Amino acid sequence: MIDIHCHILPGVDDGAADEQVSIEMGRAAMLEGITQIVATPHHRNRSWDNPRSSTLKMVATLNQLF
Repeated sequence: MIDIHCHILPGVDDGAADEQVSIEMGRAAMLEGITQIVATPHHRNRSWDNPRSSTLKMVATLNQLF
């Protein structure tokens, strides 16, 4: 199963508050049978501006944690 909409990136928009919460979310997803997660931070809306460079950095950080 693939989760195609997840705010798992740590410290980004209204998703996981920090790396520990991201890890907990990932573990919970695995227990539910999810094998892949598509990180979907908000991008350039009224409340958040998540530039590509910082988003890719957070993805790399999270991938290293797993």
